[in-house]
Amino acid sequence: MINIRDLQISAESRSLLSVDSLEITSGERIAIYGHGGSGKSLLLHFLSGKLPRELYYTFTDNFNSFGSIAYFDFNKNWTKSVISLLSESADLCLIDEPENGVSLERFKIYCDYMKAADSTIVFVTHHLHYVEECSDKVLILKSGESRGVYDRSEFFNSDDPYVQYVSTMGC
Repeated sequence: MINIRDLQISAESRSLLSVDSLEITSGERIAIYGHGGSGKSLLLHFLSGKLPRELYYTFTDNFNSFGSIAYFDFNKNWTKSVISLLSESADLCLIDEPENGVSLERFKIYCDYMKAADSTIVFVTHHLHYVEECSDKVLILKSGESRGVYDRSEFFNSDDPYVQYVSTMGC
């Protein structure tokens, strides 16, 4: 389980990401969803422990009980990432934009396999189909601010106007 409260990531005096609360439990599939520049990949880097040195961060609670962590960035070398992803069985897999290298069908099979093994997947996506088919929960980010964590069904049926917009129109 990962439990983070009051996460703030900044560069000098400029806030880049603010997340009030994030809980990730074993076996969950969590999509991080939002427009470009909203802090999605930055959050994955924080979770992997690989933030750039020029960034500062603070948070109050952090409990991480995951053993092995794997990080895949399909924005950099997707061919290598696809091969690594399909053979990986870490306790926690952090995946940046799988749609850049893995079809929805293959990613869903991988997610189902990892869930059956009680492994956890946190992935960044810009595609509603990946959210709909491959996630249990959705963390919404807008301009570096968390708009909340929703169960998948809540995300697609929310009363919040912004969540309604992104769940129908996409990012």
